[in-house]
Amino acid sequence: MTLQQRRLQTDTGPLPAHPAQPAGDVVKFNLTSELARYLPETIAIFNGAMECVSIVPTQKSPMEWLNRSVGDLFTPTNAVVAAIQQAQGGATVDIDCQRVGAATWYALSFAPLPNGMVIVSAREVTERKQREDAVARSQQELTHTLTTHSNAAREAGEQLALKVKELERRSREIGLMSEMVSLLQACVDVKEAYQLLSRYMSKLFPSSSGMIAIIRESRNVAEVEVSWGAGPEFNTPVFAPNDCWSLRSGRAHNSIEMPICSHLSGTTDLGEGCWCIPMLAQGETLGVVNVRLITKLDEAQRQLLTAVTEQIALALANLKLRKALNELSIRDSLTGLFNRRYMEESIGRELARAKRSGERVGFLMIDTDFFKKFNDTYGHEIGDAVLRELGGLFKTNLREHDIPCRYAGDEWLMILVGKEINLEVAQRRAEELCILATRIRVQSGSQLVGQITLSIGVATFPDHGEDKDSLLRAADRALYKAKDAGRNQVMVAVPEKLALMEAATARLEMAATDDVSEETVAA
Repeated sequence: MTLQQRRLQTDTGPLPAHPAQPAGDVVKFNLTSELARYLPETIAIFNGAMECVSIVPTQKSPMEWLNRSVGDLFTPTNAVVAAIQQAQGGATVDIDCQRVGAATWYALSFAPLPNGMVIVSAREVTERKQREDAVARSQQELTHTLTTHSNAAREAGEQLALKVKELERRSREIGLMSEMVSLLQACVDVKEAYQLLSRYMSKLFPSSSGMIAIIRESRNVAEVEVSWGAGPEFNTPVFAPNDCWSLRSGRAHNSIEMPICSHLSGTTDLGEGCWCIPMLAQGETLGVVNVRLITKLDEAQRQLLTAVTEQIALALANLKLRKALNELSIRDSLTGLFNRRYMEESIGRELARAKRSGERVGFLMIDTDFFKKFNDTYGHEIGDAVLRELGGLFKTNLREHDIPCRYAGDEWLMILVGKEINLEVAQRRAEELCILATRIRVQSGSQLVGQITLSIGVATFPDHGEDKDSLLRAADRALYKAKDAGRNQVMVAVPEKLALMEAATARLEMAATDDVSEETVAA
């Protein structure tokens, strides 16, 4: 027995079975008025046409329900209709519905009765529904707030992740730049620096291609010395400084947003950003760094490019200054040849290398014939001019890896190195220098000075000695032989032991000559 059926019990016994009734008849219940007035719920009966045909009179009974269909009483109507249909099928159904045209809510319980009738227990739940609605609204607001905060937190997290990624990138870039600068400071010449720059520029700007052009000493031409990336080749590896807007203005120049530089006019693909940054250091413009990128430079990358360019310019300027200072320390200021200090260092280095490799080293000891005559006749200015001309002759006619040195005053030493060097080659080189020296012309005003000639002594390692002193003595002895023989010629040294024997023989011959002379005088 359902709850509604139990509540329909009367004080005289159970409800009688409902016989079939004609439409419109009201089912009457034997229920005491005293019990009915305390029922917390409204009890109503709906027929198969879904009209309210009976209602138990209580203090809360809405009597206006009588003879009205569910569509006039409750909303949503379709939910009430479905519940009645399920109850007519024998099911018990509970739903919440709102009174049509009012703010009142009811909890409806549907239970089946015979003949397609349905008994309905209706309890007013407006306050509960209001509380539930308030809770639902609070939950909705809370969900909205949580969603808003969650979205804000997600966005903040994404921003933080981007910042962390950016910081990691900047840290990597700063580390690479610091490493590059440290290695540049350790380079001994610009060739090493150029190799490093090619590698590190591609690391610092991985999505780029570019070049570094250096302005030559003449200041009228710039030449590409470093390039990197997979971009198109530069059509103008040598160009005039005025062809670059950045070199003209002394500021960074973007050939995408501004007029294109002439030295890039033949380049087919400039990317999304093509920047030229002038290299300025110690009050001098050294060249230009050009970077072409597939994406536009942001402010941080532009600052990085500027900082990298400044460091490159400073490093190259330091290398240039270091080279100049080194040249001053190892070069003779008048002739441009290596000085005596560098000569002695080179002899030791080349002899050690030759001992390891089994090669020979040639030494040409050279004296300028009658040089004192030039100074006495024409003055020291002409004497200096003769020395400068000879210095240019030696630099021009020796190989790049040979070492021409000014030994002292008007004396010179040429150190010949390489696999092809032997005594015959060294002698031939000396003879060539003798011939070329006679072709030098030096003027004193409108008058040509006398012909310049050389006397040369030739010695080679290890034929004439194993160390510096013995080799220089051998070359010097050969030089004096050339001078004693009439100058303007080449003499080859003899081994030191043989030279000692020759000297001893000469002394014996001299002593014998002296003895004969004394005997002749005595006679």
